[in-house]
Amino acid sequence: MGKLKGESEMFLTKKILLICNIVLISVIHAGDVIKPYILLGESGKSISTTKSEIVKKLFMSDIEILGKYSPADDPDKYVIIITHPELLKAVKKGEPSAGFLAGIRIAITKKGEMTYISCQNPKYWANAYFQEDYPEVSAHIENVTNVLLKTIPRFRLMTTFEYGSENGLSEDELRKYRYMFGMPYLKDYILMGSFDTYEAAVHTIEKNFKYSTSCRKIFEKVIIGQKLKLYGIGFLSETGEDQFLPMIDIGERKHTASMPYEILVVDNEVRMLHGRYRLALSFPDLSMKTFTKIMSISGDIEKMAKTLMK
Repeated sequence: MGKLKGESEMFLTKKILLICNIVLISVIHAGDVIKPYILLGESGKSISTTKSEIVKKLFMSDIEILGKYSPADDPDKYVIIITHPELLKAVKKGEPSAGFLAGIRIAITKKGEMTYISCQNPKYWANAYFQEDYPEVSAHIENVTNVLLKTIPRFRLMTTFEYGSENGLSEDELRKYRYMFGMPYLKDYILMGSFDTYEAAVHTIEKNFKYSTSCRKIFEKVIIGQKLKLYGIGFLSETGEDQFLPMIDIGERKHTASMPYEILVVDNEVRMLHGRYRLALSFPDLSMKTFTKIMSISGDIEKMAKTLMK
């Protein structure tokens, strides 16, 4: 009897160890890929109340609020754009393209009786925008993520569930990302305009925001000590966000934190990420059928943004 008991306990121990190994392998495997957004929770409250509680907590932290808006003026969607000293330290260490990450989005999305809070996953976007420089700034990005997760107020459901891509992308895939062969990389940005000086570029953009019927300024952020300034743009025309977002944001969990679009002033140049890169990076699981819609959407975005260059 004692022998049988010992064998039974040994079998049980081996089984537990096997299960633990399987779980460990699953966790490690899950950590090998990154997804574009993090679901932070569900508030059980209205968008207005949820927004107010989040903004209150943000004001009490080192996080700086850059802007707030409803994409496509949709009452069921709200975005808060923030930055943090750690994030700006990282941007200063990277190539100019890192400036596109100077503002991180927190999104509130109403769906039925549920109000979901989500944000851009800093690690995902940092690997895409910093590329080979990411290891040098990874500690800054991790600090930003930790601050963000700790600052979001406690709601009735809290989580840190990554989503936005069924299988996710590895760091290496993100640093070399393009939707498919023949599509643009990060480096294939659109040169929107070239001016005599950095100051002339900024002045032109600010002037045109006042009169543009296509674009509105959602946020701006100057990278101190560098001739680098990021603008967030909301599109107003009939080919704006209310037209293209419903076509591509068709999944169960909404990618509200993908907006607003942005342009970046780099010295005397104004750059914009190609729509076939920026939108694909925001929606990496787009089917080929849906992606073909971006072919024309990216042109519409470029046309609207160029009204700021006149």
